[in-house]
This record gives sequence, C-alpha cells and structure tokens, in this order.
Amino acid sequence: LLLISQADEEDGMEEVGMPWLLKERPDLKCDYAIDEGGGMRIELVDGRVVYTLQVGEKATLPATITALGEAGHASVPTLGRNAVPLLATLIQRLAAHRTRQRLVPAIREMIASLGIDPDQDLDVVAAQVSALHPMFGAEIDALLGITIAPTLLTGSSARNVLPGRASVGVDCRILPGDTEADLGRELREALGTDIPYEIAYDQAINGGTESALGTPLHEAISAALEAHDPGAIIVPSLSTGFTDAAYIRQAFGTIAYGFWPLTYTPIDVYEGGMHNKDERIHRDDLGVATE
Repeated sequence: LLLISQADEEDGMEEVGMPWLLKERPDLKCDYAIDEGGGMRIELVDGRVVYTLQVGEKATLPATITALGEAGHASVPTLGRNAVPLLATLIQRLAAHRTRQRLVPAIREMIASLGIDPDQDLDVVAAQVSALHPMFGAEIDALLGITIAPTLLTGSSARNVLPGRASVGVDCRILPGDTEADLGRELREALGTDIPYEIAYDQAINGGTESALGTPLHEAISAALEAHDPGAIIVPSLSTGFTDAAYIRQAFGTIAYGFWPLTYTPIDVYEGGMHNKDERIHRDDLGVATE
C-alpha cells in the first residue's frame, strides 16, 4: 500500500505535482488507486442512505471570448464602439445559455442506482434526482451537459480609453467524450451573431477520464461500506471539477476511484467549506476513512 501526497493539484501550471511525479517515477504504476471526491454519506428523503463513488471527472477546456469594437476617447463615449458594453451583453448570453443534455455511462448508472428510470425525458430525470436530496439538485444539471462560467474580465488598460477589445475568461467543463467542436457549438449558439467576437481556447482538453465499475476495488469498497454502514448504497458519480486521478488513469490505465467516507461530517459543512474559509471534516471521519 503506497500513500502519495503531492503538490499543485489546484493550479497545475508548474512542473511539480502528479504529472511530473508519474513521468519521473514510472515505477509507481499500479492497478488500483483511491483518491478524493466521493464517499459523502447522504440520507435521501425516502430514508435510504447512499455514499457516492467518484468514478471519473469532467474535462476542463477553458476559453477566452473577446468582444470586438472600436477604440475611442472616453470623454466622448459615442466615439468608437466601446467593447466593454458589448462584452457585457455577451456575458449575459453566456450565463443564460442552457447547453444540450446527454447521459454518459457513469451518470446513467448513478440515476439507475437511485431507483430512477434514466430513459425518461432528462428534465424529468433531473427533477426526480433533485427531489431526493439538495446536493443532487445542486449538481445534476452540471452532470448532464457542458457548463460555461464567465470568471475573468479584461478591458481597457486606461480609464480614459474606450477599448476596441474586451475579453472574458470562461471556465468550461465538458463531459467525457465531448470535443472542442462540441463546446464551440454551444458558445456560438449562446453568443449570437449580432456582436463581433473571437473565441480562443486557452489550453487543450484536460481530464475527462472514467474508470469502470464491477472491479475488485469496487467490490472491496462495497464490502467495507457494508461492514461500516449496513444497508447503505453506493452510487457512482462524476466530479464536476478535476482531480489528480485523471493523471494516473491516463498514465497507467489505473482503475482509480474517489472515495473518502464522510459519516460524521454534515454535508453542508463539507460543501460550504470547500475552497472556502474553515474548510474541515469531523475528526471521527479521519479515523473512519483511515480504517
């Protein structure tokens, strides 16, 4: 049993952390790995208890959208065509856009594990999943399609200049199997044709890996959970974010799951603390997970 604690999982911009480690240490190749992301204990409205098993994650494909106008002096706002208001309109369209929905195998299995028919209309499926617990309601739409979140803004470098170009950095997460063309279609549909713009992709697709179910590791986790919390159900899921499990799957073909059982930590404490102040888990969960 090998425990790896590595740096740079959040940023990924430097040659440290998991990609570097796997390149430098090919002897770390393994059949199975357990990472973060799953294991939350969720009590459904119907009384059932489920734990999530993260079998994969969405891929990142960040983009920059640039509104194209004409520069001018800010003392006469009608001079030129200020790109900032144009960008504001484009941002509103991005935020309001609803992307196409589809089921990937892991989410189909998740929905079926919850006792819901995955072959219904996906709006109906999403409503039924959401009704089981607020956590599912918060994430189900992101698990059914591409997400587009405007986050970074760049406009004029001087207050008295109307910029001819203004840009927004967009955090985009795509489902396993989606391509740059799939995201581009969604972005173009959202942005419309009446405002000139450019789309640039800031990096290649990263992540989007999945591990199969029904493996010896899956069976071992199920057996351990049954001993710890009899009657609880394991529900597979995808991460809407990114974990380093993607790198070990890509490097070695490793079966990697996210599973850290959280029996005593309230979900609102766990979810509310993620990337926030006072991020924490209950101390008893450290013992449970280690065991």
